[in-house]
Amino acid sequence: MVWNALRSHPVVLGADPERPLHPLHVDDLTDALGLVLGAPPAARVLTLADPEPCTAAGLAEAVRRAVRPVPVETDGAATTAPARAQFRPDARLPGWSPATDLGRGLHSFAQWLAYEGIRLMPD
Repeated sequence: MVWNALRSHPVVLGADPERPLHPLHVDDLTDALGLVLGAPPAARVLTLADPEPCTAAGLAEAVRRAVRPVPVETDGAATTAPARAQFRPDARLPGWSPATDLGRGLHSFAQWLAYEGIRLMPD
């Protein structure tokens, strides 16, 4: 979505625009991993996901706000929705929560892509 918006192309949603997504910024992931490596928690299964997911449609709107106001389109492909993971509040990493909000995370990712994205272009 971010790559399309950077190039002024429409953001295309998949078959299920209401599917829940749990974006996580790499800075938050590395902070959480540092905590786990420094003091392993008792639980072996943890979630770093925000308990309140955004939808694919909501993410597209956030991309429009943070990157560039481009059209949002659906691809119309019919697929069978995969099983959705259930959020388990008891599996949270103790003493940790993400520090990067969605808009800031999308903006920083867009900046990175703007500088490094040229390497993603086919020859």
